[in-house]
Amino acid sequence: SDYPITFDDSYYMSFEVSEEIKTLAINEGSSNKYLNSVFDGLPYHSLDNIPINRIDYSKFGTYKLIVLNDVTSITTGLATELENFVLGGGNVLCFLSKNLDKNSYNNFLNRMAADEIIQLDSQEKEVARINEDEFIFKEVFEKARSNRKLPKSQVSFKMTSYQNRDRDVLVTNRDGSPYLLKYARQGGHLYVCTSPMDVKSNDLALNAEIFVPMLYKMSISSQTTEDMALTIGKDNLVSVSKQSEDQDITYIVKGEEEFIPGQRRSKSMMLLDINNQIKKAGYYDILLAGKTIKTIAYNYDRIESDLSASSSDELVYENPKLTSLNGNQEANLAQMISEKDRGKQLWKWCLILALVFLGIETLLLRFWKA
Repeated sequence: SDYPITFDDSYYMSFEVSEEIKTLAINEGSSNKYLNSVFDGLPYHSLDNIPINRIDYSKFGTYKLIVLNDVTSITTGLATELENFVLGGGNVLCFLSKNLDKNSYNNFLNRMAADEIIQLDSQEKEVARINEDEFIFKEVFEKARSNRKLPKSQVSFKMTSYQNRDRDVLVTNRDGSPYLLKYARQGGHLYVCTSPMDVKSNDLALNAEIFVPMLYKMSISSQTTEDMALTIGKDNLVSVSKQSEDQDITYIVKGEEEFIPGQRRSKSMMLLDINNQIKKAGYYDILLAGKTIKTIAYNYDRIESDLSASSSDELVYENPKLTSLNGNQEANLAQMISEKDRGKQLWKWCLILALVFLGIETLLLRFWKA
């Protein structure tokens, strides 16, 4: 350290490591035992089951994945909360119920910019292709495709195929119809399986080599990427997941100093306005009710590490008083500095010219005859 010069040799970074990845299953009837078994066997994962008539919307922000199991009707309130959940970076997996209310589902799918349900199809179908270039199934399978057991469905739904929908077909049936679809919405995803989860209608849950990695990858998939390092004076907005619908809760930023940031509410996130109140690089905790919900890292601006320099022409243009010397000039640098400092001295020229004119006058007086 060389006081008062400040060096930025330290670079601070922070990122979230979840102790547990939580999934919520919303059930119209009883919970699905195959779904329960999958998450019981996944380390650092947990599954909560809840009946559709006992949903606590305020806890949606604590989950990474929400599964709709045999839900026959999606109310306007549930559709709104699921949309906010996806916009905030969450993932929703919807198994279309055999007895679904088409109007309520299509209203929800339209809100999510997804394709609509056309009609029920009772013809047996078999999966023929899995999109292994997409994240959910990428680098999942090792053995040859010919040996892979693929799901079959006894019941499925025909879907529209609008060109303006941002969709990916993850799994395709042999007749070309989609079996599993993905729709990206800002921070999160909506996954739609065109068949119910009931094993009598769809044997996907019995097919562990597809069902297990599918649920695992869906629970960790995300479009949102947060900066591991922020810059003092530039990054003044910090987003945190909305922890409560209470309008009176106050977030606190604590580090070298403690202050209350500005708070802006969005549908599913809370934006905190730092407003240039952080002056020193380091780690800062965001507290809510005394509990740390996020840690952010701030660094000094790295502009001092920019080694690019202005050209001599640019320097002279910006300051005409500057003199530019290039490497090809043969000049006496000391002389030029002296001339700039004291001005160019002309007394020698004055003395020479005086002697020349004196000589001319002498010659004129001697030889010029009036």
